[in-house]
Amino acid sequence: MTSVKSVDVPSDSYYDSVRAILDSTLEAVQAKYGAVSLLNTGNGSLQSYASYGLLPKQRTGISAAHWVVTHGESLALENREQALLLPDLVISKSEALPLICVPIQVRGTTLGALQSNFLSVAGHEELLRKQHFLELAADLMGYVIENATLRRRLQKMREVVRNANNISLEIQERERERLILEV
Repeated sequence: MTSVKSVDVPSDSYYDSVRAILDSTLEAVQAKYGAVSLLNTGNGSLQSYASYGLLPKQRTGISAAHWVVTHGESLALENREQALLLPDLVISKSEALPLICVPIQVRGTTLGALQSNFLSVAGHEELLRKQHFLELAADLMGYVIENATLRRRLQKMREVVRNANNISLEIQERERERLILEV
């Protein structure tokens, strides 16, 4: 069972890294377009974070990225008939298939999804190879985001320790002054 977690780190701390991973990965797998969607801290909704190529119009129903985040598993569709096997997934007629969408996860926690659409794929084997490549890229994105989160927590912890140290020094100074006045 995977949990879902909103990303609460300012995106500018990892945007360039995620963007570079997205661009190089989708270029390598010869995607027509693709996108990274991350969960929003404020309302928990899935929001587009970065895109590659020309994206299709907004789809109605549950998008592939939302389906992947909700279910915590990858989705690889070669054709519309496969999409029909998933009742809670709506793929619009303008959506290019084949489509691969994989979760961006860290230690079992889903942060978002990486989606890629293709003009064509030469068979199921190639689709699975591309899916594996996208899963590796999504894992890397997850660790980039997690590292930014850990750096932010470390920075906050340093501030707390610094403040506690300053308070301690202030208390020590007051105690010294009190002792001097008593003597």
